[in-house]
Amino acid sequence: MLRTQIIKLSKFFMPKNTVTSLGRWEHRISDKHKEMKILWANADHCGDVICGKPVNIAKNIEYIKKKD
Repeated sequence: MLRTQIIKLSKFFMPKNTVTSLGRWEHRISDKHKEMKILWANADHCGDVICGKPVNIAKNIEYIKKKD
């Protein structure tokens, strides 16, 4: 009897349904957020035509922000 009461009390104090953050592998984000991540990843890794041209990066960011 005491054991069941302790279990019930421990369930009361335990956090319910905590969401684990997946960091850069997070997949539960909006399309706009995904596009921003792709843009910054390309700029950071110099694998895109915007490499070294911050003006183009700023234009692309504004374009993504204005969508929807």
